[in-house]
Amino acid sequence: MNLVNVNKVDGAVGLTMSRLEAWEKANGAAIFTEDMVLAGMLHGALALSKVAHARILGYEISAALALPGVKAVLTGDDFEPRYMGLVVKDETVLAKSKVRYIGEPVAAVAAVDAETARAAARLIEVIYEELPAVFTIEQAVAAHAPVLHEDFDSYFKIYDASTRRTPNELALSTLRRGDIVQGFAESDVILDQVYETSAQYHAARSARGSGADSAASRKRWCSQSRWRWR
Repeated sequence: MNLVNVNKVDGAVGLTMSRLEAWEKANGAAIFTEDMVLAGMLHGALALSKVAHARILGYEISAALALPGVKAVLTGDDFEPRYMGLVVKDETVLAKSKVRYIGEPVAAVAAVDAETARAAARLIEVIYEELPAVFTIEQAVAAHAPVLHEDFDSYFKIYDASTRRTPNELALSTLRRGDIVQGFAESDVILDQVYETSAQYHAARSARGSGADSAASRKRWCSQSRWRWR
């Protein structure tokens, strides 16, 4: 097999390229984010929303802070309303003022080890005023459906959102090709059904993990190809 170092070739067409980190991964010597240990390193854990749609009225974090080994507890109140997102900037690092789905991060804990951080996260209580929620696409786009993002029009977007027909739509895209009436007329069989399946995950092998050095070096280590939060 013609293996070539990727740093020593001008063109890769027709060549079998050797990965620079292949040997370290094969013999177990490669260092991943999970393997890193820094002096004084803290571990983080998140408290997640247990309700689908609600206003946040307050937090009870005293029990979490009192747990030995806990160094800090943060909520949305500790952050300015800076939004992020790939297509539309509609998310904050922690929920602010309201939650919009079950599992939305509402608080973060820093502790001396992962077990303590997770235990503290379970002690955090969030006081909610529950709001009507939607759980299907049909419910979300129905007339008089509860609006999830009241400030959607003010969010930064990389696309034209003027095609939206209802407040909970991201956008409306229409794709037409050929003559649909003729296609139906020439079809031997026409099926009109609704198919449902369980929630799916795309199974990408990009583990979510990161480390940061808050000292003078301000180094960051991340197991993804890029940082999403900027």
